[in-house]
Amino acid sequence: MRDVVLSADALRDVEDAASWWDENRPDARGLVVDELDAALAYLGENATTLPEFPRIGRTLVVRRYLLPRTRRHVYFTVEPDRVLVLAVWGSVRSVLPRLRARART
Repeated sequence: MRDVVLSADALRDVEDAASWWDENRPDARGLVVDELDAALAYLGENATTLPEFPRIGRTLVVRRYLLPRTRRHVYFTVEPDRVLVLAVWGSVRSVLPRLRARART
């Protein structure tokens, strides 16, 4: 099992998403954090089984996992000793997060 670590950018994404969700979905408060917690546990065990996200290129291997109820993608890289979460991003957005820049931090 690998440790799963959120980058500073991903932490901000989660804070923004959780804040928006709790304000706009009062009947499902806490769902972003709950769904993400379950996903992070899954990624710690299964990150390498998920397909590579093809839009980034060959130099940076990024994978993604969908949080189905909150409709957010978790973008991450798999390193020898950890899984690094680069972004937690709305899946319906037309613009992707700047993953290359986030991977450098």
